[in-house]
Amino acid sequence: ISTLHHLQSAFEEASSYSKYHPSKGYSWDFKNGKSVATKKDLPLKEEPSSLFQRQRVDMLLAEITRKFPIPVPKPAQPPSEP
Repeated sequence: ISTLHHLQSAFEEASSYSKYHPSKGYSWDFKNGKSVATKKDLPLKEEPSSLFQRQRVDMLLAEITRKFPIPVPKPAQPPSEP
């Protein structure tokens, strides 16, 4: 039981240092403020969007604009004097 206790506490301590961010992935966050990133976390170069992504975004924006057209402002009429 002593061995299991030590393994469990070591695992909990190691787990407390790991952090996860959806866009960055996993990283280590130690108490002294330094963050050690894993190889998976280091982005080499961000890829530009693909042709499919650009076409899909354009199609979605066109569909939303059709459903909810931009209101056209009415021209201001000067007040008529009596």
